[in-house]
Formats: sequence, C-alpha cells, structure tokens
Amino acid sequence: MFKIKFADAKFWKNISEALSSLVDEGSFNVSPTGIKMRAMDPSHIAMVDFELPSEAFQQYECSKEVKIGLNLDEMVKIMRRAGAGDALEISAEDTLDRLHINFIGKAVRRFSLSLIDIQAESIPTPNIDFKSIITLTTETLRQAIEDAQIISDHLKLLMEGETLILKAAGDTGEVEIKLTKDNDSVVSVNSKENSTATYSLEYLNDIMKGASTSNIVELSFSTNMPIKIMFPIEKRGITYYLAPRVEAE
Repeated sequence: MFKIKFADAKFWKNISEALSSLVDEGSFNVSPTGIKMRAMDPSHIAMVDFELPSEAFQQYECSKEVKIGLNLDEMVKIMRRAGAGDALEISAEDTLDRLHINFIGKAVRRFSLSLIDIQAESIPTPNIDFKSIITLTTETLRQAIEDAQIISDHLKLLMEGETLILKAAGDTGEVEIKLTKDNDSVVSVNSKENSTATYSLEYLNDIMKGASTSNIVELSFSTNMPIKIMFPIEKRGITYYLAPRVEAE
C-alpha cells in the first residue's frame, strides 16, 4: 500500500514527539503527494496541523490515498528505540491493520504497531487575519518561554511597530523580553498594526516540543485572537493554533 524511508530515524522521532505533545491519537492522510494530519486537543484550546510532502522523504511510495489511525503515544515509545545513525522504513499492507516500522543500522530491528479506527472530525483551517508576523530562532522562543514560566502561568505578546515584546507577571515578580528586527535571532518582521494577546504557558511549553523539527519558528497573531506557531519543514511542517487567554476587564 505504501512505504516511506528516512535516512535518519531521528527526523520522524522528532515529528512524532511534536504531534503527541497535544493529541494522543491521530488520523493520517497518506497520498501520493505526501502525509497530512490535523487534530484538536481534547479541550479544543489548541490545534495541530501537520503536512510533509513526498520530497521530504528519502524514499516515498504510495499507490493511492489512504487514511490510517495511530496511537501517537505508542508510536513515540517505538521511535525512542531508534539508535544513532539508524535509517527508518515505515510501511503498511493493503489490509491496513498494522504499521511496520524498521530501524536499519547495525542490525535490522522490526516493530509493528496496530492501527486504530479514528472517527476524525472535519476541522477547517482557521480563517484569521494576522496583523503581526515574526520569524525567529526556535531557541530564542524556547528561552523566552522558560524565562516566563519562572514568573507566571501565562505569557503576553505585544507587537509595537517592528518590535516584539514578551511579558510575564506574577506574585513573585515579572520578566520582559524584547526582540527587534536588528537582533540576530530575528529572521523577519511583518507588522500591519500593533497587536497584543495572552496565551497559556502550559500549552506553549507543550507546543515547543515541535521546536526539535526546525531551527526557526514563525509566530502570527492579532489582538486577542488565536496565535499560529509554525515550525517549517520543506515549505510545510508542523503548525499549531492556540486560543488566547481571556483576561478580566
């Protein structure tokens, strides 16, 4: 039915961990052009949207479009058994009852994972007019989130002109991180108007598991609207949407 191969198993391991950060199960659409998955977290506060084109694989064979349901936690357990330098081969038969996962290195280690039936809901792409977009290194965002977690359980983003300010405040103090287009960690800034919104640090911390898939991250937000956090891979990648935290007037 289909067979895919990665030169380095770590690549799919990172993707599996990123997807499982928000959802336990996923319904994957596998087609001749690539693989897609979109799902909401159980609370419907966040969404993950994954797409990887066929060109991103060392080898990609798929004769027709199929849907497969995976327990992502179980996939992660298997992927963590990948050895340094192992190649990875994933395949499924026409029966679509099991996924075959082979690590190819000093030995060939074969796993099989039972596929599950998931009644996936149709989730449209959020239609949001983002006023503020900034691309920066994932490490910079990671450090900002870790700084904020010392102080608070939520993070406030403010785009003022072409400057992004990240702020957190709590009973013990406050922290502020300021990023301008002149900083080495900032790749680009596109701001149509000033924007401000607040988001849960618990969710942001989970979303940062996607950082292992890309060295850069694109943040898109508008005042009191969901934020779009994209980790690009081959012009596609992993995109998260997170609803804002509603602050009392």
